[in-house]
Amino acid sequence: MADMEEDKIERLFNVKAVVEILGSPRPTVIGWIREGRLRAFKLPGGRLWRVRESELARFMNDGKGGDR
Repeated sequence: MADMEEDKIERLFNVKAVVEILGSPRPTVIGWIREGRLRAFKLPGGRLWRVRESELARFMNDGKGGDR
């Protein structure tokens, strides 16, 4: 049987949700994604970003959630 951690489905956040959680402007969040400071991926079709819950937690815990 597979390990339970491997089977965990991780929550995904769109940019709007990340903006609300971090309290940062949308252009700032998009900038962090483009710079690679906040890891995200695009859905098929290449337009819509998604951020994994674990990545958002890492970003916030590293103290990178504030505006520059």
